[in-house]
Amino acid sequence: MQFNHAHLVLVDHEGLLPDMLQEMNMLLARGLNHVRGESGTFFDRNNVDVKKLKDDGAIFTALAYTAANPVAAGCVERGADWPGIRSVPKDMGRPGREVRRPEWLFLNRFGAYVGELPETATLTYELPPGFLPEDRGHVVYVAEMGVHLAEEHARRKNARKGIEYLGRARCWNADTNLRGTQQEPHGRGSRPDPVMASDPETKYLAELEHEAYLDTYREALGAWKQGDHAVIFPFGTWKVVRHHAAVLGLPPPDFRR
Repeated sequence: MQFNHAHLVLVDHEGLLPDMLQEMNMLLARGLNHVRGESGTFFDRNNVDVKKLKDDGAIFTALAYTAANPVAAGCVERGADWPGIRSVPKDMGRPGREVRRPEWLFLNRFGAYVGELPETATLTYELPPGFLPEDRGHVVYVAEMGVHLAEEHARRKNARKGIEYLGRARCWNADTNLRGTQQEPHGRGSRPDPVMASDPETKYLAELEHEAYLDTYREALGAWKQGDHAVIFPFGTWKVVRHHAAVLGLPPPDFRR
């Protein structure tokens, strides 16, 4: 978790990623607004980028990038010093930790809770898909090595640029009214690659698959707008299926939850 955004590596077991992200961002916005004593919109619109990880190399690279991000951003010199929420490789495969719902969340004017969230929930970090419990030691080792190398790379890159780290204390006491001075690119073609793979052939095939999905989706959406509400949308379509009861196609043969 950074100052105003989060990096996550997820497995979408039930095909509910958009719902999950919507609810997570809503809860994060409420929580951070509460801490800052603010109200209103917290996140920018269209602020989510999703990247499909197509092989084990991509998964471990993403884990390393996520853990090393506070270093790469020039916040702290070592990821362990980051004062925010930051999971580490050794969390994977463990029983999990109990998280309690904040007492102030969803209270009415009489102080009674009116939401639907449970009082407690268990946060569990799974092993990556395809790995068994007995593989945990290997997974943790590879992931920790990846984090170490990613942090080393970030420190060398920052040193070349002359970047000075804010440090843990300044990050903890950061003024939330300040806004960034550097603009990130927006618009068509500015988003990250939608797929990631360590093997070039795997990435090439994944990119073809992604383009085929987009072509099929555009064709189905065009038919839908012309009044053909029996048209089948490709597997992976969410909004028109979720909110307008469009017909969803079957998952591909190699799909795994």
